[in-house]
Amino acid sequence: MTALSQTGFAVASAVVSRGAPLLAVFVAARLLSPEQFGGFAVAMAVHNLLGALVSGGGDLWLNRFTWRPFAKGNWAAAVRYRYLEICLAIAGVVAVGTVAVSFVPALGKWHELTLAIGLSACVVGLSEVLFAILRSGGQVVPFFLLRDLIGPVLFVLLLLVVAPQSAAAAILLLPVAAALPVVVTAFFLRAKGLIRDGRRNAQRICSGLRLQRLLRHTAVLLIGNLVSRLAGTIDIYVLGALVSAATIGEYRVAGQLALGFLVVQHFVFLGLPWQMRRFGSPDEIAARYAEVRKRYLLLMGASSLALIALLAVSEPLLALFGPRFVAVQSIFGLLLAIRYINLLWGPQHQMLVSNGYIMKDVLAFAVALLVWIGVFALFSRFTDLMYAAAIGHAAASLAAHYYRHRLLLALGITPLVTAWPMIIAIAASYFVVVGAALYLSP
Repeated sequence: MTALSQTGFAVASAVVSRGAPLLAVFVAARLLSPEQFGGFAVAMAVHNLLGALVSGGGDLWLNRFTWRPFAKGNWAAAVRYRYLEICLAIAGVVAVGTVAVSFVPALGKWHELTLAIGLSACVVGLSEVLFAILRSGGQVVPFFLLRDLIGPVLFVLLLLVVAPQSAAAAILLLPVAAALPVVVTAFFLRAKGLIRDGRRNAQRICSGLRLQRLLRHTAVLLIGNLVSRLAGTIDIYVLGALVSAATIGEYRVAGQLALGFLVVQHFVFLGLPWQMRRFGSPDEIAARYAEVRKRYLLLMGASSLALIALLAVSEPLLALFGPRFVAVQSIFGLLLAIRYINLLWGPQHQMLVSNGYIMKDVLAFAVALLVWIGVFALFSRFTDLMYAAAIGHAAASLAAHYYRHRLLLALGITPLVTAWPMIIAIAASYFVVVGAALYLSP
């Protein structure tokens, strides 16, 4: 398959993999009671966090070793086997911890759901490990097909066929949906010899100091992955502890729809190699920069049209999930506006990552997390909690993006947005959102 075909296939799989979770939320909202759907909404956020923990960073773990000359033969088998061993150990800890936590009396009626989340996350997280090994062996098409197409579609179909009546039953369909892709992946791994003789090679090659380095590598990826995910879902965890299950379910739908808006950004930049690295002649760097700017302008044009369309149909769109979800129409509009304003900054996260500054980018997520907590704590004293959460996102986004902007300049990387009038206008837009949230708050 040509590079162009692979890119097209990646886009198609991205459409399904990003659209299927939203469709799953839609189906669950129609099947479950308001309380159980709220539990399902929080459970999915926790499940994704634990799954990332179990997978040790997912396919990113092996990226460091995939394209090097020694990523073949005995060395590759040894590293993949050690990766699998590390993730199995993490899964064991998560499983034991889940069983212990599920008996905490404070959980009340959510014991069964807690157990389902942890055990399902172990299975799904380990399936991500196998997918990562498959991808590291150059099996790109099977990787996208099994992970991003078959798995998500099977989960939605199982929801429709089984029609679970509880959040725990719905969550347990996730490992069932992963069963077929995992079996097929295991067949591919064996047929391609991607982990053959891994144990013997790991004992000989990846032991002692090298094993310590692999463990440090795992720790760095886990920290980055968990901090970034927490920064994006902290509102779900906090609100889940403070409001009713039905309310958090309604808020989650608004947030999921607004987050789906970022699919536009993903599609625009998916096929673009991040060539913003500092190498080559000034003319070559300028040419790559111009290509990124071109994509940025395309992104903003498409995003502006999408924003207008989504705001225009927000009420009937939310009503599809059920009449009660229309109540969060204003929250949906606020979150949608925040996502749109975030796009105005340009691909700062991608610029940092493409230049190898992954941990520095993690600090930006940490800034966002801390700012959200502080601002939410402040505004929750005198406004509705859902609106305080939206205000927290506006403040956290502004802080994180400005931090990345200053960081890029300090590293000698030219951001797409450099003119101060534009930066001031973007910053002012967040304050408009905050004002709207205070005005609309009950």
